[in-house]
Amino acid sequence: NQSIVILMLMFAFRLSAQQLEIGAKLGLGASRLHSKNLPESFDYRNAIKSKVTTWDVSQKWGFAFHIGAYLQYNFNEKFSALGEINAGAARTNIFIDYFEDDLDNGGDGDKTTITSEAHIRFTTVSIPLMIYYSMGEKKPRIGAGLEFLFTGMPQIDSYETKTKDTYNNFNLDDRDVETRTVSTGLDGFRSNHSNFIIGLGTTLKIVEKNFYFDLQYHLPLSRSTMYTSDGNYHDIAYKNNETFSIWGKSDAETDAPQFPLNDYKISFITLSLRYTLYQK
Repeated sequence: NQSIVILMLMFAFRLSAQQLEIGAKLGLGASRLHSKNLPESFDYRNAIKSKVTTWDVSQKWGFAFHIGAYLQYNFNEKFSALGEINAGAARTNIFIDYFEDDLDNGGDGDKTTITSEAHIRFTTVSIPLMIYYSMGEKKPRIGAGLEFLFTGMPQIDSYETKTKDTYNNFNLDDRDVETRTVSTGLDGFRSNHSNFIIGLGTTLKIVEKNFYFDLQYHLPLSRSTMYTSDGNYHDIAYKNNETFSIWGKSDAETDAPQFPLNDYKISFITLSLRYTLYQK
C-alpha cells in the first residue's frame, strides 16, 4: 500500500545519505594514574604516628600521545558512529613528602625529611567506540561512548632524598643526606581497563577531505592494584615509594586497612586530529 511505498522511499533516502569514512589519527594530551585511597592511607598513618608531622601525597598529570586509525559511519547529517584503534604511550607522576620529628624534651634527637618522586610510564592500545551528534553546520559535535584500554606493564622510576638532621640541645649537630634511585616494572597492575568518554569536536573540510578536531575526557570505569614484586626495589626504596612494592602495600594496608590500595585508575584528557583518507 501507499504507506509501505513511502517507508521504502524514506529508507532509500537514508541509505543515500550514509557515508563511510576511513582515516588516520594523531592525539596529544595528559594522563593521570591516581588512587583515592592512597592519600587517605598516608593521612591516616600520619595521624596515628605521633612523631610524623607530614605525610603528603600529590598525584600529578603527565604527558600522553597516541596514533591510530578510525572508521566512521555517518547515518545522516546529525548522527555518526566512530570506531578507532590507537597505540600510544603515557606517563604520570606521584610526589610524596614525609617529615618526622624525633626530638626529646631536651632537644636531643633527629628530624628526618624524605622527598620522593615516582615517575610512572606505560604503553597503551585503545579501542574507543563512540556516537557523535552534530549540532549543525559550522557548529560543534558532541559525543559519548566506551573505550577498551590495554596497557603494557607500567615502569616506575623512583627518586628519593632522605635528609637526617641530628640535634643536640636544639642545636643542629650533624646533617646526613642520602639519595636513592631505582627503576622496575609494576607487575601488580592489571592490563585491561575500560573508560567512559565524553567529547566535543568540530569539522573542517579541505578539498573534499574532512579534518576532525576532538577534545575528549576519558573517565575511568575500572580500577586496579599497583605494585612491584621486585625485592631489590623494596630494599632500595624509602618508606614513601616503598608503598609501590607488594611488601610496602601490605604494610600500608596493615596500618590502614580501611584504605586498601586497590583503586588505582587511569584518566586521560586528549586533543586529537583525524584526517579522512577514504570515503564512500
